[in-house]
Amino acid sequence: MNSNPYATPESDVVGTPQRKDFPELTTKELRKFWNHSSSIRALVFLFFFVGVAGILVTWVLMAGKQFLGAYFSLCLTVIVFISGVGLMKRSEWGRSLSMVLCVLALIAFPLGTIIGILSLMALGCGKLFGPERFVHRELDEEMKYRKRNRVE
Repeated sequence: MNSNPYATPESDVVGTPQRKDFPELTTKELRKFWNHSSSIRALVFLFFFVGVAGILVTWVLMAGKQFLGAYFSLCLTVIVFISGVGLMKRSEWGRSLSMVLCVLALIAFPLGTIIGILSLMALGCGKLFGPERFVHRELDEEMKYRKRNRVE
């Protein structure tokens, strides 16, 4: 009977998830995936921002009795929101729908062209989507580990 009755109980549950090792990737390749994953996260934010702006545009068009423009704006806003949700879940259909929207954004010169090109580059990385994808949190932990331990 040498156990302490006032000690905190022991648990089998680990407090933080273990770092996933990426031995097949060099640090340069890992940095590329991390950059693309960060760009996709920014694209999700951009899609939701554009969606909110689309709702405001629809509301203004409805107030001005321009129902055809309001209907078109509402349809486009819904598609942008759906695409943002698909990207947030990193699904294949979200990637495909986002690629279509980014191709359409190429028409809006010059800002839409720049955003469209950069977004298509990030969306072209297939290992960031689907069930066997690289998770951003795991990539982030691996990047921090490699930076802290100076792994090349």
